[in-house]
Amino acid sequence: MPPLSPSMPLDLPSARRSWMTHVRGREALLVAIAAPILLAIGFVLFAPPPFTTDVAWQLWVAHRLREGAVFYRDIMETNPPLWFWMAMPVDAAASLTGIQPEAMLVLALGAASTTSLGATERLTGTIPTPHRIALLLLATWLMLAMPFGDTGQREQYALIAAIPYAALAAARRQGGTVDTRLALAIGIGGGLGFALKHYFAGVPVLIEFWLLARQGRGWRSPLRPEVAGLMLVALLYAAALLIVTPDYLIRVVPDLRLAYGAAASRPLWQMIQLSQYLWGLALLVLLPSLLLLRRGSAPLTTALLIAATGFALAWWVQHKGWPYHAIAATGCLILALAALLAEAWQKLPVTARLVAPATIILPLAQPLMPAPPPPPTLGVDPVLTGLRRGDAVAFVSTEIAIAWPHVWNDGFRYPSRYNAYWMLWAMTPSGLRDPAVAALGRRIVAETVQDYRCLPPRRIVFQRPVPGGDAAGDPLAFFRRDPAFADLLRHYRLAVRSGAFEGWDLRTPLRPATNCRRGT
Repeated sequence: MPPLSPSMPLDLPSARRSWMTHVRGREALLVAIAAPILLAIGFVLFAPPPFTTDVAWQLWVAHRLREGAVFYRDIMETNPPLWFWMAMPVDAAASLTGIQPEAMLVLALGAASTTSLGATERLTGTIPTPHRIALLLLATWLMLAMPFGDTGQREQYALIAAIPYAALAAARRQGGTVDTRLALAIGIGGGLGFALKHYFAGVPVLIEFWLLARQGRGWRSPLRPEVAGLMLVALLYAAALLIVTPDYLIRVVPDLRLAYGAAASRPLWQMIQLSQYLWGLALLVLLPSLLLLRRGSAPLTTALLIAATGFALAWWVQHKGWPYHAIAATGCLILALAALLAEAWQKLPVTARLVAPATIILPLAQPLMPAPPPPPTLGVDPVLTGLRRGDAVAFVSTEIAIAWPHVWNDGFRYPSRYNAYWMLWAMTPSGLRDPAVAALGRRIVAETVQDYRCLPPRRIVFQRPVPGGDAAGDPLAFFRRDPAFADLLRHYRLAVRSGAFEGWDLRTPLRPATNCRRGT
């Protein structure tokens, strides 16, 4: 029998390699499916994450909306509705199954991460399977564990949506063919993630500029299914804002323009935290390495770096410096470092091979670090002594963290339509000379009186007055200027004082109000 010639179709070693590649590809897909769900279940059973102020309020609002409350009328909130609408199915599933809403939210995030990783796995087939498995495991940790202390924040959702969107952009940059249904699904998921904050719009815009620079006249953005998915979400969301929640544009936006600017942004030096040092270290590796590599040889790395740039711009524009604002940028940057190692390990200088893994390890340990102690002004617990689950408890303060997540965790009923009185920052003596600001102040006090008469609080917690303070420093004095609120407060007596707070307890019944809000 003559020997096999190279031109003959049968090549046993090649066939064996093809079979092994197929098997390993199945292993990568299994990781993409199983890892996020297993990690989410582990959190629910063994280490449930602490829920922050914003997420406790989100879950509470979602339940109230399901009970019939009208958003931006019965419940006042500064943010657009999408994030709260996304929590409504979580609340409904919790009610149907008897699972706690917090646990159901973690499981929902696990399911979303599974979908994200499944799409990413399909788009990264050019990366060797062992490296791809490592990338998927790292992405699982970045999406679910790294934001442990801020589980459920919008930046976490945006990160989950951005990873497959960046992988899709990398595939487009390489000229690969992508299944239309997969691209459309990634576009819809990306649209939902990027629509959570208008600041996130820079991510898909920067990615489009990158693709335009590569493809030139061949750039066909309007014809791509992922862009169609983005636009579909944008159009439906805009229509929902106009039809379902017109009060957001009619009532909330004018209030924000009038008073929100009084809550001053933080200076840059206060915004710099651990995440920003990680950004600098990651860029010291990424930028020189990408300049040394042949153009287009690390497309996934570049796409993730561009997404991180968009999220970093959102962090800058918001200018609050809150740690969770950095989640999406940090996740994309760290994953870009890992993608660089996977796509170009042999071509990287020794320095990059040493520094990149060390930088990747740092955020992996972040969830294991002890949480910083709360500021002294948030020590409201002593003022809540003697209260029981089901008691109606009101909080009059500029800070949402005073009431939340205490209301959610302790099972209190919450009588106010406002999560906090942030607008008091604008009620300075000079600010009140503006008739519009003064009218806003009168309105929120009148609405508070109606809310308290509809659901009389057993205890009202006031931020203690600061000597010589304005409305933000002495909310009790500001509210008492209104005759209706002063009459309401005659039914209360000072019962407890601790630190920065006073607790006033109901002593005589309140006259009930009419025309009460729904869903309370």
